[in-house]
Amino acid sequence: MNMTVEISVVIPTYNAERSIEEVVEGCFSILEEGKVEVILVDDGSTDATVSIIEKVAMALPNLHYLIHDKNLGQQRSIKDGMALAKGTCVVTMDDDLQQDPEEILLLWDKIQEGYDVVYGLPTRDGYPVHRAFGSKLVDLFFTWVLKKSKDVKVGSFRIMKKWISDMVVQDDREFVYITAILLDHTKNMANVAITYRERPYGTSNYDAGKLIRLFLRLFVQYGWKKKKGNRI
Repeated sequence: MNMTVEISVVIPTYNAERSIEEVVEGCFSILEEGKVEVILVDDGSTDATVSIIEKVAMALPNLHYLIHDKNLGQQRSIKDGMALAKGTCVVTMDDDLQQDPEEILLLWDKIQEGYDVVYGLPTRDGYPVHRAFGSKLVDLFFTWVLKKSKDVKVGSFRIMKKWISDMVVQDDREFVYITAILLDHTKNMANVAITYRERPYGTSNYDAGKLIRLFLRLFVQYGWKKKKGNRI
């Protein structure tokens, strides 16, 4: 008997040969077989990530994958993966083991309270982990311009209902930023505390300069252009 897929986990991958297999195994351990699917979108990896994905997928019928021939960016990869999702809820998470797959269930429990989107908020010893200046600048944009509640903090580890995932997929803007699109459709969001974990492999691709440039691009594409369009 075919089970209803409850959770679709979308993971963009890039040069994740040392971590991706463990991430996938963790995702499939959270619910009984058939209720979880994992969708991997590789974004032009130059290491062995793709061959590992292909090998693991042979043994896991609910593991699906998409391979980009060139690097299109994390946000585009997430959106492409969401287009394949069949679950009643869609999770997005990173490929680097900083986010514990077992804590997907914390997000899952929280969204059952009636929220449309729930973000994991990394905490250490019970306190939120302070973020870099660039990240705070982006958060201020979401709060001031897109009217996100100041009490909700956003990030890459989140769960959303399928209907709003579908709205992201249907959005036709060339510059994709998932949280900005979500905020166009709902403010019914919440946080749940998750465990802060150090990245075991590699380093982050984001630095203060990139985050500041991201802020400026978000302002143009999702702030200024949107307001200009509303005046026409």
